[in-house]
Amino acid sequence: MAEALDYIHAQGVVHRDIKPSNILLVDYGNGSDRARARLTDFGIALAAGVERLTADGVTTGTAAYLSPEQARGADVGPASDVYSLGLVLLQCFTRRREFPGSLVESALARLSRDPVVPEPLPDHWKNALAAMTAQDPPRPTGGCRARRAPPGRRHHGHRGGRPLPRTRRRPTSGTPTDQPSRRP
Repeated sequence: MAEALDYIHAQGVVHRDIKPSNILLVDYGNGSDRARARLTDFGIALAAGVERLTADGVTTGTAAYLSPEQARGADVGPASDVYSLGLVLLQCFTRRREFPGSLVESALARLSRDPVVPEPLPDHWKNALAAMTAQDPPRPTGGCRARRAPPGRRHHGHRGGRPLPRTRRRPTSGTPTDQPSRRP
């Protein structure tokens, strides 16, 4: 997922709604022993050079996964997506949302405390989650997370041993980011 974020951020896109239901696991049928993550639902994404459809100061996204800057109604950038991915990863380890409740309850909790990173995790995960869910940017980029993956877990933007082609088209609602755009 860090690779997908690195890719969309390099294209000038900020997703703004990273959450478990927007991350699909896909088996490409290429003999790999694991599924790949695919980021979906770009309905509220911001793209560089494209007119914004939401008003300034308006909070968009899913309450439990908002970054502190989203909760404050401030400007968001790639660091906001990294924060939200950190909350998704934390939920994978703990099996619970770190900031449950309504939009107001979740936002207030997020602005008043840092997420609790469980002690039994290995140090590299504790450090990664703490950096990804820091209250204020800068946070590590998606590419930084992918490059720090343990050996054997790195993919360097490849699928099935083939490099992903570069595309000029910006992702639209429902377009997966790890699939090349197909022109008719």
